[in-house]
Parts: sequence; structure tokens; C-alpha cells
Amino acid sequence: YKNQKIKLDIYVNNKKINNYYIATFNTKNYDYLFEEINGKSENIKIDKNTITGDIIVQNENQKLMLTIPYDKNWNIYIDNQKINYSNIVDMFITFDINKGYHQIKLVYFPKYIIIGYVIFILGIILLKIYFNKSVK
Repeated sequence: YKNQKIKLDIYVNNKKINNYYIATFNTKNYDYLFEEINGKSENIKIDKNTITGDIIVQNENQKLMLTIPYDKNWNIYIDNQKINYSNIVDMFITFDINKGYHQIKLVYFPKYIIIGYVIFILGIILLKIYFNKSVK
């Protein structure tokens, strides 16, 4: 009931979780927003690490929230211009977008995987050098 206080304890593997967030979902507002956006985004394509699509924004100075989990490894482009983005409630990607027709492109590039590959290759090279020296 409205304004009713509820005590909630959450346990995982018999260990009490002290820090957690609870959120509500207003389906009435969601249905309204979905109806407003429905039909205005199109040509959505998902490839290995890229998502592209077109959108028509009806008003100036809007924020677009994507239900894609926030991660710093995304590169986002609006009309081929790289933009900055942020997160909303530490979960989803959001960014500013102006009125008009826009092409949006999201590219996921895990930066640390390159470092991992380099370390792996250097390790293989060093092992090969070590074994070549120890055989002689």
C-alpha cells in the first residue's frame, strides 16, 4: 500500500546482503513512452559488436536512454560523429540527442582485450626463446 513501510532482508548463500537497490516500474508511463517512440526508430541492425539504427526525434534537447547495460567500452556515433554518453541509475546508456532524423551507431570495443592479446603473444614469444636457449 502507498507509504507502507516494509522490512526486506535479502540473503544469498545464507549471507545477508546489505547494499542493494529496489526500483519500481511504472507500466503506465512505459506504455505511454513506448507508444511515443514506436514507429520512430527503424532499420535496427545488430552485428557481432555493432548496433545501428535510425531514429526520428520530435523535440529539441532530448535524452535517449538505451536499455543496453552501461559500459565504458562502447563508442557511440550520431550521424557519424562520436559523442559522449553517460549512465542512468548506474545501469543503462543515455545521451543527448536533438530534433530531427539521425543515424545512430554503437560499436563495442573491449579495450583491455587488446592488452590481453599482446601479453599472451609476448608470453608465447618469451617461452619459445626460453625453450630454444635451454635446448642448446
